Amino acid sequence: MTGPFLAVVAAGAFFFFGMGVVIPVLPRYVQEDLGGSSLVVGIVVGAFAFSAVLARPTAGRLGNKLGRRFLMIVGGVLAGASLAAYGLAHNEWQLIGLRLVTGVGDGLFFTGSATLVADMAPPERRGQALSYFSVTAYMGQGLGPTIGESVAGSAGRPWAFVVGGTLAFLGAVFAIRAPDVRPALPVGGAVRQPLFNRKALGPGAVLALGLMGFSSFAVYVPLYVKQLGMSGSKFVFLVYALVVMTVRLVGGSLPDRFGVQRIGTVATSFVAAGLALTAAWARPAGLYAGAVVLGVGMAVQYPALMAMAVNRASDAERSSVVGSFTAFFDLAGGTGGFVLGTVVSLGGYRAGFVAGSICALAALALLRLRVARTPRATPRLSPG
Repeated sequence: MTGPFLAVVAAGAFFFFGMGVVIPVLPRYVQEDLGGSSLVVGIVVGAFAFSAVLARPTAGRLGNKLGRRFLMIVGGVLAGASLAAYGLAHNEWQLIGLRLVTGVGDGLFFTGSATLVADMAPPERRGQALSYFSVTAYMGQGLGPTIGESVAGSAGRPWAFVVGGTLAFLGAVFAIRAPDVRPALPVGGAVRQPLFNRKALGPGAVLALGLMGFSSFAVYVPLYVKQLGMSGSKFVFLVYALVVMTVRLVGGSLPDRFGVQRIGTVATSFVAAGLALTAAWARPAGLYAGAVVLGVGMAVQYPALMAMAVNRASDAERSSVVGSFTAFFDLAGGTGGFVLGTVVSLGGYRAGFVAGSICALAALALLRLRVARTPRATPRLSPG
């Protein structure tokens, strides 16, 4: 808990809170204000993922040349400005364009901040450091919606977007205090890094399938609650955020102690179970129970898989691996928005949750049958 680490955490907290504010507001804005269908909702919400996928590998290279802090500042400014402008969109095409800009900002900020945390942490505690930092992202996803729905209900949806953009911009402001870390160049100059680093492929594919499942929850729960007679979804996301925060803080060292493959397996199993429970129990209590189980899984899946990828990389490769790995984060959002949007259009919201659970089961199979066959990447802590 050093000053530089807390500076990165503070920047991430504001940025991801801003991103989280729009989670429940954007789907209803597309459907009720712009007249879009469920499929259009999925496409608009997931559109930012495609530009983020393209931005992240490039961000990995830029992080080595210009520093991780540069990525965080530029990413926060781009995301903040585009989020604040959502309310000015008069049709889905304008909104998709703004979402693409948000994706570039998210790709730059996420790559810079996650790489910086990995830079500062010793290898034997890297999973713990990434777990603590990623609390900010999932707190934003959980607590941000409570702010978004409250502002949208009292002042209107355009003002909710302005609040989200302001918070994301504050992430860029706090990033100014982050350390300016760049890897030491080898003798003879920098080694050219691949645009996509293959060391991130296995863990990234598992992450993508798991997050495709989560996207069904994040995108369609704000609309599904109306079928259950609930006034809104903010308390569902609040419960989810509290579960993630508690598990992350209490169990932050689990990937380091028990191995990333074992923890990744348990986490992905919980993701699949949480979505299945949400689909099977069509009551408010079932939605909350599913959020709890899903939150336990999401709390440890990302840091375990991130540590698996990062520990395979040298210092010079780290930014490239992080950029390639986190590209799967957005690939899941874009692909999930289209695929699961199609499922929801044909079979309803509960069918979308079932499809999300199947995606998580596919991630579990990939992890056990393919990725787990590679040599162990994460050193365990010695007794004591």
